[in-house]
Amino acid sequence: MSIEAALFGLPRSSILPTLMLALAKALSWYLTMLTTQHTSWRIATALITFSYTSTYDPFRSSSEVQALSYVMASFLALGQIIHTLPKHTRARTTFWAFSLVFLIPYLANVLAINRARYSAQQCFDHFDQHPVEVLIKRAEADFESLLRKQSQNYTAAHDEYQRRYGVRPPHGFEAWYEFATLHQSPIIDDFDMIYDNVSPFWRLSGKEVLETMSHVYNTPTSELWLCTVSGHQAKTHCSHHHRTFDRHIHLLFENLVGDVRGSFPDLKFLVNHIDEPRVLLSRQSGEISSRGTGTQQPVETFGLPFVTDALAAMDLCRHPEYRALHGLFMGPTSFRLIESLVPILSTGSPSTMGDIIYPSPAYAEPEFQYVDRHDVEWDSKQNNVYWAGSTTGGFVSDDKWRHYHRQRFVRLGQKVEKQQHYYLGKRNGLIGRVRSSFLNSRWFDVAFTRIFQCERKFCRDQRAFFTVKSWADKDRALRSRLVFDIDGNGISGRYYKLLASRSAPLKQTLLREWHDERLVPWLHYIPVSQSLEELPELVSYLTSTRAGQRRAKEVAECGRDWSSKALRKIDRSIYTYRLLLELARLQDPERRAGTGCAFTVLAVLAVGLRIASKRIAHSPFAIDDWLLLLALLIYFTAEYVYIYSIFYFVIIALVQTSILFFYRRIFFLSPFFRWTSAILIAVCVAWWIAAMVIEIGYPGHTIGEFFPGSPKTTLNVNYLDFWLAMGILEVFLQVTILILPIREVYRLQLSLKKQILCSLIFALGGFVIITGIVRLILVYQPSGVDVDLTQGDIWVNVHLGVAIICACLPTYRPLISRTPWLKLHSQRTRDSSKTSGKAHTFPSPRQSAQYGDSNELMAAVYAGQRVDTQGNFADARRSDSNNEAKTESYHGSPGRTGEAIRVKQTVDVV
Repeated sequence: MSIEAALFGLPRSSILPTLMLALAKALSWYLTMLTTQHTSWRIATALITFSYTSTYDPFRSSSEVQALSYVMASFLALGQIIHTLPKHTRARTTFWAFSLVFLIPYLANVLAINRARYSAQQCFDHFDQHPVEVLIKRAEADFESLLRKQSQNYTAAHDEYQRRYGVRPPHGFEAWYEFATLHQSPIIDDFDMIYDNVSPFWRLSGKEVLETMSHVYNTPTSELWLCTVSGHQAKTHCSHHHRTFDRHIHLLFENLVGDVRGSFPDLKFLVNHIDEPRVLLSRQSGEISSRGTGTQQPVETFGLPFVTDALAAMDLCRHPEYRALHGLFMGPTSFRLIESLVPILSTGSPSTMGDIIYPSPAYAEPEFQYVDRHDVEWDSKQNNVYWAGSTTGGFVSDDKWRHYHRQRFVRLGQKVEKQQHYYLGKRNGLIGRVRSSFLNSRWFDVAFTRIFQCERKFCRDQRAFFTVKSWADKDRALRSRLVFDIDGNGISGRYYKLLASRSAPLKQTLLREWHDERLVPWLHYIPVSQSLEELPELVSYLTSTRAGQRRAKEVAECGRDWSSKALRKIDRSIYTYRLLLELARLQDPERRAGTGCAFTVLAVLAVGLRIASKRIAHSPFAIDDWLLLLALLIYFTAEYVYIYSIFYFVIIALVQTSILFFYRRIFFLSPFFRWTSAILIAVCVAWWIAAMVIEIGYPGHTIGEFFPGSPKTTLNVNYLDFWLAMGILEVFLQVTILILPIREVYRLQLSLKKQILCSLIFALGGFVIITGIVRLILVYQPSGVDVDLTQGDIWVNVHLGVAIICACLPTYRPLISRTPWLKLHSQRTRDSSKTSGKAHTFPSPRQSAQYGDSNELMAAVYAGQRVDTQGNFADARRSDSNNEAKTESYHGSPGRTGEAIRVKQTVDVV
């Protein structure tokens, strides 16, 4: 320690306690030296032993045997000291009073334990409304519903697939169903994990998927394995640029798909061998699907964070505080992020990342296999929580290691520091949360067995802070009734072993795994929150009350029974088989990109045609054209990097203001229209500003909020309410913009037919309203606190694309007029006019340039507007005369400045 202090500095601790400890040690050595002057030096060892054992805090003992052993050692050391003293020493027997030094703390500890046990028994042994009781009863009902709703035949399974996902099952689905039923799979329909993982990549075509995988794999720093599976022979080959050990990836797929040869085509996929996930999608697509969440009645937890919804508890967007509670976000060990749409298989990932989940090879490793003969019966197990492991989970390079998830758990279990805990108790006859500094250390047998993944200075600090075991038997956990499982750098490989045992697993995790949909929390395992705030009360109830002990035993039995039915090797094969079918469809070279990409192409084409139309009319770009071009640029960027959470509002605001400015160029001399459009523009800008403030300030809204260096936010809003309010306001604005020009149209001297046709041109924006409503319905989840883009992300893209397309449609008159069909139609119109004696005149290109866009001239004609001698449009009023309105053809001249002329209504309605 002295060498480490010289190299790395003194450990971080308070100065006063350190000085007091140094003074106490100096005095003890001084008194020992004085004592040895009158007796044998043997007394020095007895004094040192007594000073160590008698000052041990019994409140930190993990077992009664350990606490008693320190008491007995103190008693024997004190007896040896008294025996070693000279017989003529006065009042030798009075030295026995020093026994109070270790007896009083021990008795106080026993009294506190008994009082806590009695309080828990009195409070809840005859009260069935403890949160644990309510949650277990609800879990039993959920599990029965899960089993009952599984399809019983292929037709039902096929229809359920289409109902859930809105698409047909992949090729080979019927063979998969037969394989699953042949091996008595208890789960047939609940594979939402696969759909949620794969569906974001449907945006890419099959060829793009293959090209993307090839490009990423050939990147030197990708650290990915490329595995190819021969569907005919069900043989797997995995390769890496420079590594040879694949951490059993090849062996896993060989074992899982070896029985399904000939059931799927040849395919390839990328596999991540690093513990941490890889794919970071810069959008909200990684959010947990709301299927199965938020539909239950709320549970009264009396202010303690019992996990009432396991999926919601893992949602990073709902819990921005996790960024300071988990080592993966505070100091990841090997976080090689890929910020793009790349299908990569990983064993686990947080809710907001885009990895495709597959069963971990760790579950097949010999170290994590359950052996029944190493287990003991429930009644023979110790009534406590056990965990032992290393300081994985994050790399420590600063003083924040105390907040890493594993360090926080061990710090609580070992009572290293005095903390305030919360329990449930009675006050004035009512159950409520009670604050106490007491924690029964007999409940916890937890320790680190290895301190690493840290800089040497902080490894030294952790060794001094924690009580470290030198070694622990891998089956030692099976001798405790409650066994704890917690994330490391990635998923925990010992989880299946604990589930298969006769102990009840307590699970704390932020990583999704393939089995999440088939394991029911509070029935097969007991979930623990990231804050650990409810853990003292949870363990107290499960160990100190008869009802809690009975429930803990039931969880152990249910988890053991279900793991033998749903977590078998063949169950992992069934999951992998279905996953490979989806991957085969995803990378099919004949598969085209999803609807989103199609609308991106259409939006680009629509703006390109708008530009071509302006060139034909020799019309310069106006502000509405620039706004729409900017909207297209952002839309294309958002589509390429797959983000809509922030850019969505920017695009919609730009499109809406572009349309309004387009209107102002046509109807700008109408005072009512001018003021109304200005107000709407201001509202659109205000709507956009409000949206951006919330989007940027919403805590934990994107995955980047959880990693080092990301900006911190302070806003605390319900994003679901915000999304709904902004969506309703958007629909209102679009409806208002849609009906705004209709008033002007119907004030004109046009026939009813032309008025209707003219109104229909502006009514094309109705498609935007329809797609916007569909988007809002699919994305809005009434029972949650956040939007679910996994249900409506395609419609978000479609809505944005339709908005840009519809904004361009009214500008195509010059382009369409050049088409052969329209030329023929125009010629027929002229012939008809000659027959009727009416002349038709069309503006020349020079005049079109003078008036502006020829489409604007068309719109002006439809609107019954007038053009002054400078070529500016002016308002037209309905004639008060009862006579039929006559059309005249004039060309303005400088000599008739200010005199309004009427443009001949000769342009055909498109």
